[in-house]
Amino acid sequence: MHLRRYIVVVFLLAVAMIAPCQLRNNIYLSAEAEYAAMFDNQKLAKPWLGGGGGIGFGYEMQYRRFLMDVGVTAAFNRYMSKIPTSTLTYRAVDTDGDTFDFLHTYEDNKNVSDLLTVDIPLLFGSKVGSNMYFLLGGRVQLNVYGRTQVRSFLTTTAQYDKLIGTFEKMENHDLKSAPLAGDALRTRFGVNVALGGEIGYTFSSFTHETGFDVPRSNTQYRIGLFAYYGVLDIHPEVNGKKALGEVFGYSGGGNTPISYSLTHVYLSNQAAEARINNLMVGLRFTVLFKLPSPKKCVICQQDEPLIHSAGGYREVQRLRDAQ
Repeated sequence: MHLRRYIVVVFLLAVAMIAPCQLRNNIYLSAEAEYAAMFDNQKLAKPWLGGGGGIGFGYEMQYRRFLMDVGVTAAFNRYMSKIPTSTLTYRAVDTDGDTFDFLHTYEDNKNVSDLLTVDIPLLFGSKVGSNMYFLLGGRVQLNVYGRTQVRSFLTTTAQYDKLIGTFEKMENHDLKSAPLAGDALRTRFGVNVALGGEIGYTFSSFTHETGFDVPRSNTQYRIGLFAYYGVLDIHPEVNGKKALGEVFGYSGGGNTPISYSLTHVYLSNQAAEARINNLMVGLRFTVLFKLPSPKKCVICQQDEPLIHSAGGYREVQRLRDAQ
């Protein structure tokens, strides 16, 4: 009976001695660059160029092959979307009393959204083989600053009833082409939760250690490919209102003169009931710094033994028995 208790106590002490050696605590710094896009369920706009980046810091626990990652990232992204070319016609009369169609064509319509967010990632994953790894989880994205703006290119032409052809590039008759830019609006975007993950390669990270032959490096370097998709609606608002007007804010046509005030597509009446989600795909570079261990590791369990000879195993066993 006493022998059994002795064996149990020795086993627990051995586990207590070896287990801390399997646990590695790290703090990390990261930098990322990404492609960013917004999608709406009504297909009002098509994603175009967009992207940004961020910097972050956090904590990662490594226990054997298990990884847990939590931190804070400050990220800035510019989302750019395009909407189709639009043409409005105003039935007008010139100074000579001749009737004509006054055409306004809006093309190269870019809708820009700038977002500065604070992201809080929580990821779980594993080491794969000697140097690969993966992480899965999500990011809570808190909007700190948002702005929207519209850019377009307006061309005005005229088509007379009595004359053949299209009249253009006559600035004295207000027939011209010119770029347009709406006012930049401070815009509030909703809190988001983006789900996804990361897969990549670690340099000098998973060095085998036994405590007496090859010490593990205190610094790890990673490069990984990540992708996250926002599952919450981040429909933007200005002063608490989702809809500010028609797309581009233009009005008129027919027998009414045309006026316009450029409006972002996702702030327009057409998008009042739309659901907006975002996507981010990019590269992340991370440097991990090992935190001091509570006590020095003498014999550490390893996933794949470094010593393969029978004599090597006997030497490791002898050192373990000597503890």
